Amino acid sequence: MLLNDLGIFICTQVVNLVVFFFRSALQTLHKVSSKAREHNYFLGGLTHDWVSYYEQRIESDRSCLNEWHAMDNLESRRPPSPDSVRTK
Repeated sequence: MLLNDLGIFICTQVVNLVVFFFRSALQTLHKVSSKAREHNYFLGGLTHDWVSYYEQRIESDRSCLNEWHAMDNLESRRPPSPDSVRTK
């Protein structure tokens, strides 16, 4: 086996490992989500009483909170601001 072949082999193994962990994490999220729907766990329900404890202790700047609440979900990204585009 040549050195280059070994590098490709190792890279392939790393990619396979990353894909395995990603798939495992995704399956876990789907299972947890399914169980939450099945047992009617929802924000404001008895299973989420602990949320108010943390909500009462938020001390972030209002601008940070507004940006956080403007995000629909973590999979979508907001377009870059005009300032960041001009500096490039």
